[in-house]
Amino acid sequence: MGWLPRYQRAGLRGDLAAGLTVGAMLVPQAMAYALLAGLPPEVGLYAATIPVIIYALFGTSRQLAVGPVAIVSLMTASALASTVEEGTGEYLEAAALLALMIGVVHLVLGAGRLGFLVDLLSHSVLVGFTAAAALIIGVSQTKRILGISVPRREHFIDTVREVASAAGDTRGTTAVLGICALIVLLVMKRFAPRVPAALLVVVGSVLYCAGGYGAWGVSVPA
Repeated sequence: MGWLPRYQRAGLRGDLAAGLTVGAMLVPQAMAYALLAGLPPEVGLYAATIPVIIYALFGTSRQLAVGPVAIVSLMTASALASTVEEGTGEYLEAAALLALMIGVVHLVLGAGRLGFLVDLLSHSVLVGFTAAAALIIGVSQTKRILGISVPRREHFIDTVREVASAAGDTRGTTAVLGICALIVLLVMKRFAPRVPAALLVVVGSVLYCAGGYGAWGVSVPA
């Protein structure tokens, strides 16, 4: 609340443009992170908006990004996979409890000024962890591109086997839609980097489903 009374109107235009840009990317990104964690898409929207508003009012950094990230979503799914069944009410409750537990741990680490523990992790460990997370995320989301049903597995190699064995059940329309979305993202990133390609893909997919084309083989939640 310290900077708001001293806010200068001259910065409103730039801040508004920045807010719209971040918001355009945050909506589809947060929905994807929720699905990666095994949670409904709307949970990602809650996690991407409410913490940002709270931190804007009480936070101290103007550069810190607040909200869900891919690695945390992946770790959440891994932690809950062996405990509760994905898609159930118990899964939501377990995810909420896990978030509260992690929040308490963060408060303890902050109060004890234990951030220096991160320095004990070597660069090679961090690079390996990030690269492995990218591979796991890519393989785990292949089922959504192909429109197949693959159970969540604890180990990466087991997930690869499940995807390979279920590849024969690929839904053609779903695969075409997913591949076209990926092509649009890559092409626009190369030739129109300022355009929110992810948001356009989400809007286009929503219009596709709203037009009744979901009956062509694309699974549309009720």
